[in-house]
Amino acid sequence: FSFNDLVYAKASVEAQITLVILQALLWYWAIPQVAKVIKQYVKNKPYREQFVELSRKTWEASFKQKFDDAEVAFDYTCLFGGIILQHCLGGFLCLPSIIGVPGISPELAGALARHGALTEAGWELQDAIER
Repeated sequence: FSFNDLVYAKASVEAQITLVILQALLWYWAIPQVAKVIKQYVKNKPYREQFVELSRKTWEASFKQKFDDAEVAFDYTCLFGGIILQHCLGGFLCLPSIIGVPGISPELAGALARHGALTEAGWELQDAIER
């Protein structure tokens, strides 16, 4: 397969597996980087304690995840910001295929949608390996 097959996320086993592995590597690196940026931004803000407390309450109410340590809650919440970014990007890549965008060909929209799906698959692969 060729570089062009990767750019257009060709529907071949070789291209798809390669792209999933590349996405897994990307998100393994990128999500912690996003978390660092969020932590750096929030850590000295006057609302930091409120941010952490609201995050702890949200985790417990929504996911039954209780954090006894405020710093662990803060770290996990910042990491989750990177995870949310990944999911938003995956969904955003699918939009042209779903709603149609003038100037974007069906072929390009399909390629973007495949990349969106592969972003999700890559995230899941790295998450399964990491956890």
